[in-house]
Amino acid sequence: MIAIPTAKYIESETFKSIYDLEIPEGYETTFQFFYGYNIAQIRNLIAHWANSFDYLFSVDSDITFEKNTLKKLLKHDKDIVTGIYVQRKEEKILEIYRMNGYGGVSNIPFSEIQGNELAEISACGFGCILIKSEVIRKIGYPQFIYRDALDHKDTVSEDIYFCARATEEGFKIWADTTILCDHIGNKRYKVIE
Repeated sequence: MIAIPTAKYIESETFKSIYDLEIPEGYETTFQFFYGYNIAQIRNLIAHWANSFDYLFSVDSDITFEKNTLKKLLKHDKDIVTGIYVQRKEEKILEIYRMNGYGGVSNIPFSEIQGNELAEISACGFGCILIKSEVIRKIGYPQFIYRDALDHKDTVSEDIYFCARATEEGFKIWADTTILCDHIGNKRYKVIE
């Protein structure tokens, strides 16, 4: 299942990326978008739907990627594997993380993983991620919880929560450093300019 959570709209370039996806022989895909303002609730709804499929390919409504992305992600045969993209900020902050020793996570700089096709990570954003549905079933509902706090450093986003739960259940999380997605905002935010 290919799923997009959205609170407003899907960028036309994102939809084009999905439309152009190369589907590997022997696979079938179903596309669905999920509308709402509570992202944890929407991701839980997506997870519920994904139980009927072998994989969930979750794409944020403002992410673009190459047409071979799904083939590359499936080829790894990992429980959880993500493409990489940066936050919509001027500085290059990747949405991939490692445990920081303080009970939280810290962003991983691209320079630390560049050149390795696959890098094991602790957590990631869900902008371009492939998850085997058995992971979703093992975690159980709710798979996503957003824990806000007055200080942003104490906030735990729903995708980081999912990754922590998956790790607790013994699953590993990987980043394919050859899948460089663009993040659309008032411009295209690229991993490499």
